[in-house]
Amino acid sequence: MKYYIIANNTQITQQSINKLELDGKNILVLFNYLWPLRFQEILDLENKICISRKGTCYKHSKDRPNKYFNIVQISKDQELFKKIYFLPHPSKLPIADRGVFSREIERYNFDKDKLGILDYNFINPNNRLSYPYPSTKNLSMSTGLQAYEYFKNTKNNNDDIILVGFDSNVSNCWHNSRWEKLYMLRQIYMNRCKFIQCYGLMERIS
Repeated sequence: MKYYIIANNTQITQQSINKLELDGKNILVLFNYLWPLRFQEILDLENKICISRKGTCYKHSKDRPNKYFNIVQISKDQELFKKIYFLPHPSKLPIADRGVFSREIERYNFDKDKLGILDYNFINPNNRLSYPYPSTKNLSMSTGLQAYEYFKNTKNNNDDIILVGFDSNVSNCWHNSRWEKLYMLRQIYMNRCKFIQCYGLMERIS
């Protein structure tokens, strides 16, 4: 099985999408703003999941921090996904916050059969990675990096992870882009994942 983790990168090309093996067995992983859905091949494939994480500040979450990114549009498009995961799931939050985020999900009438819970032991790699958080900026680990860490640690040995369209320059405002880029490049060079159209490496690494 192949896990295609597809970045919210408007520069992803049709040529790159044509390289995906969309045979119904492999899984597409989308997150937050769902830009890859503009490609018909991705729109049509049933075996795809969506991960949305909660905002970390008012500016980042548009109107309030107690909101999962793009939850309104995700609720409208929920029939397109095999599973939808909210990160962190309300059950994994401090008790004082659980009710707020549970109601946030309930107000959008999601099909409960589509909602799943990711094992937080694998989806919260902050401590394991020693992710640097500069004190001068309100930065957080990207959803793409968290998704990668989750599937890297839960996949079967014969499964492959393929990053699609990863380029940390598109997220300088919200994430420690330089650190994430260097980390993902190390993962690529160590053959822990494959890639399509990532970090300008298309012509240099086969």
